[in-house]
Amino acid sequence: MALVHAELTATCNSLGYAGPDKYCIDPQCSEAVRDLIKFLRRDGDDHEIRRHLGAANIVETDLLPILVEYSNNLDLFDLIIRLLVNLTTPALLIYNEQPPTDKTQSQYYLQIILHLQKYKRAFTDINVWNVIVNKLAEVIQAEYHEKGEEKVLSTVRLLILVRNILHVPADNDAECRPDNDANLHDQVLWAMHQSQLIDIIMYIACSVNEERYYLHALEIISLMLRDQKAAELANASVNRSETEKQRDEHELKIVLDKERKEKMDKLKKYSGSRHSKFGGRFIVSGMKSIGENEMVVSSMTSNINKAFDRYKKPLKTPRNRLPLRDAGIERKSAFSVRLFLKEFCVEFLHGAYNMLMKHVREILVRSKGQPNDESYYFWAMQFFMEFNRTYRFEIKLVSETMDLSIFHFVQERIEESREKLITDKKKIPIWSKRMHLGLKAYKELMETLLVMYQSKNPTLESSARTILTNLFYMVEYRDLLLGLLNLYDEVKFSRMYLKDVIETNHVFMKLLEHLGKKQRNLIVQCKSRKKPSKKSKTATKIIPENNNSMWDNFSPDLKEIIQIRELVVNVVEARPYDPISEVSMEDQKVEAMQRIQMHIRNKRLEESVQLLRASREVWPEDGYFGKPGLNSDEEIDILKQIFFADLGTPTGYDEKITESNDLNDTENINIGDEEEDYEEESSQINTEETNFEFLDFVKKFAKPKVLQSCCQLLKEFESNSTYTNHAIVKLLHRITYDCKYSALMFQASVFRVFQKIFSSKNPSHKELKHFAIFIMRKFTEVAKKNKKVFIEILFWKDLKVAYEIEEGYDADQKNKTTNWNEEQEDELHRLHQEYLRDMPNEDEVAWICKNIIRQDRSKISIIKKLKQLEIIPIKKAKKKIREFSEAEIVQITQLFHEFKDATYPMHSIMNKLDVKHPRNHIIDKILELGLITDRQELIKRKPKNSNKSIKNQYESSDESHDDYDSNDDDTEPTYHSLTSIYVLNAIKKIINKDMKTALHWLVESLDEAADDLDVDESDIPLLPLSDECMTAVNDIDFQEMMQILGLHRPSSIQVTQKNPIIYEWSKTNKNLYLKGNLLAYTW
Repeated sequence: MALVHAELTATCNSLGYAGPDKYCIDPQCSEAVRDLIKFLRRDGDDHEIRRHLGAANIVETDLLPILVEYSNNLDLFDLIIRLLVNLTTPALLIYNEQPPTDKTQSQYYLQIILHLQKYKRAFTDINVWNVIVNKLAEVIQAEYHEKGEEKVLSTVRLLILVRNILHVPADNDAECRPDNDANLHDQVLWAMHQSQLIDIIMYIACSVNEERYYLHALEIISLMLRDQKAAELANASVNRSETEKQRDEHELKIVLDKERKEKMDKLKKYSGSRHSKFGGRFIVSGMKSIGENEMVVSSMTSNINKAFDRYKKPLKTPRNRLPLRDAGIERKSAFSVRLFLKEFCVEFLHGAYNMLMKHVREILVRSKGQPNDESYYFWAMQFFMEFNRTYRFEIKLVSETMDLSIFHFVQERIEESREKLITDKKKIPIWSKRMHLGLKAYKELMETLLVMYQSKNPTLESSARTILTNLFYMVEYRDLLLGLLNLYDEVKFSRMYLKDVIETNHVFMKLLEHLGKKQRNLIVQCKSRKKPSKKSKTATKIIPENNNSMWDNFSPDLKEIIQIRELVVNVVEARPYDPISEVSMEDQKVEAMQRIQMHIRNKRLEESVQLLRASREVWPEDGYFGKPGLNSDEEIDILKQIFFADLGTPTGYDEKITESNDLNDTENINIGDEEEDYEEESSQINTEETNFEFLDFVKKFAKPKVLQSCCQLLKEFESNSTYTNHAIVKLLHRITYDCKYSALMFQASVFRVFQKIFSSKNPSHKELKHFAIFIMRKFTEVAKKNKKVFIEILFWKDLKVAYEIEEGYDADQKNKTTNWNEEQEDELHRLHQEYLRDMPNEDEVAWICKNIIRQDRSKISIIKKLKQLEIIPIKKAKKKIREFSEAEIVQITQLFHEFKDATYPMHSIMNKLDVKHPRNHIIDKILELGLITDRQELIKRKPKNSNKSIKNQYESSDESHDDYDSNDDDTEPTYHSLTSIYVLNAIKKIINKDMKTALHWLVESLDEAADDLDVDESDIPLLPLSDECMTAVNDIDFQEMMQILGLHRPSSIQVTQKNPIIYEWSKTNKNLYLKGNLLAYTW
């Protein structure tokens, strides 16, 4: 390494020397610069060469003088710029945006930063910037055909050099510069301003011909304004305002009071009647020492634990668990710097903002830029929109970023950063910072919407309402901030991030509450997770016979409502037509008529009339909803036509879903589990439209995680701004007062914060005191009834525990109607036996609901209890789906081609498989492979000979038998479980007709069929021999019973046994179960 240092020193000496008036370059200067570039290219991981050059300070002593004095030497100038760009590269980029954690590497990292700060101090010379400005001006003023690749590359290098200098972090501890004083960054900005480099940057941002440099210009602008607050910059003026004077005086007073209090505490500590050397000894009452005497201490303290703990070292928090620090530092620059920066921002808004932001967004959408370019886009959106809002609000200046698509773009990037936080844990600070920038942009979008919504200009107010209606309609937009609050972790996110989340949520909820109150029926989209189930025909089928009676009942009330002419509703509130929906206008017209029909059927007559009139305004040219100026009789006729029309049921309708679910619960009791093998039940997300309820939205925030985050920020109420404290208290007030969840705030750490709030004399903390008094009063009320609440304050609570604290720990059990005692369970058993004995023509669950003593029990709770008591069969839990391997897929393909023409293709394939899978999974895989297009292709096929013989028998039979059997060949019969009510009712009819002999014959025949079942699953004929059996086979009720059991209807004198019932027979220990039922009915 010594040889390397010697070579570097010799190379640096070959650059030249500083003369009395001018820097003199060496003849080998160009070769020396090239050698330094090569040295840096071969630098190692310890960056020894870079650190050596930084310690030599060649940038200030050699490179910049050469740049100023010999700018006309183009080759040398280009080499110097290349070397400067390399030497001023940000330290974070050198270490791949990850500050080193190793001790040695951390020292190297800090050394590089110190060298960069020295470089930045050297660039405060205005002569350096004059040279850079002249070079940039030459390229910009050249014609388009004169701008070759070399000039474009040199321009990019100059812009990167400017970026590198501005990127150097400030060393506030070393500079010790107060506000309104020029620090190093301000000095560089002032030199750039005097050299008119900022005007060059403005020209690049405004010019259409310089689009290739837009991202560089945006990055330079963000680094220029990184220490500024947009609001303070917008309010900067030559004469200080009265508000600014009062604020500065108030801040000065707070500092003086704090300093005075510290002096008084210091005086009280050392002042006393005796000298400090003769402090004496004190006895701790109630605490024994090693012996029998009381403990003696040498100092008096109010807290005895501090006397024992003062020599203990606190546990050190591990580095990976330290809270994330706030990276940004905002300060007031020198007054002159703030004035010219304000002028720059005003010019940028008027001339460049919309065009530049549009082009940059196109680059980001097409992924043509670098991964971190979106950070500068979000920063510019947040800063300049806030500047425009606080300076002179003109929406046209920021119209490019006030669109619903921008909300979608920002949310997408926030969600992407949130996913990266989970997957890329090594770069958590980077993704956290990008996520914070996206959040700040989202916050400013909401702040601008609030100003538009509160504007007296009707155009602005209408535009804001349109954006807000579409924004609040989507579930993803409404739940974004709630998800960010739940995600907060002080290790991953800074405290400023938490402050911005709560303030953004405050604005969001404020707009949502105002819009919900102003717009009475705010329609929003909601998602629910439901299981797809077979829909009963009775659930959606409307009985025509009841339409006339229903209309007769509803028509008088409808006439009274129609005669109220004041009942005119806004089209936006009724929402008969959604312009952003993908559904066509004709389909939405049909949906509007369906909604009117369902409103009438569900006795929501006023809503049906409102929707009819709103639809008439949307579609006045059609006659479906009538024409304007109708009288009441004509309007009644239109409603009657819509009511009696066969329109079906609108998708996602609540009443239909509830009814079908109840009926499906009953069907699942009576239908066996065999029918479910052909389909997979998986949870699906259904999207529906409902009226928005603001309190339901607030209740989503009543979670321990959200409350912890709010109280964590509330601990710093003294350093928080008044607006931040208001946003925290408003959210907690909504949860505790509006939603009646005050017990959630019963926490010891929160009470400690309340103690500090009560002792505060700051008048801005008055709102905090009111809220603390409210919580403490609620706590004292609960403490009188529940003595265990003093233990509960040690833990954060959810809603269930909070309810138990206020109402009692057994209140939930008292209010439950689903608890069953032994007498009620015996009642269920008795009702089940009575139903089996009497067999009424009604579903068992519905009959039990009518005859049970407690009529407040729901059908679902009775079904669950019947399953729990094993009175009805329990639905089997779904097995976990195991994926097919490649070898199994190949084997399934081969077996399909081998047995696709077999009588029972699925049975043959399943028997030949090496690894067993469920039948429906195999069918799904065959469909997925494209071997078949429909499941019906795998249903059992009739042999050719049997088809011919059966066809001959059909020709000799009656016409009615012929039609039925031909239909039976085409469709599969419905098989019922042996424990089904249908089977029991059918057998009861046969017993009542005194056909016991035929039943015994059928049982014995099924026994023999189960024993002699072949592998090929061919039909098994059952032949009745006695006269009684032949008479029973021709009986209609006996034929219905055989069809329920899965048997063919008789052809001639033989009965054909279908295999599914034989399979079930074998699975239930042959015929023992059914024989027992038969004998029970016989005797």
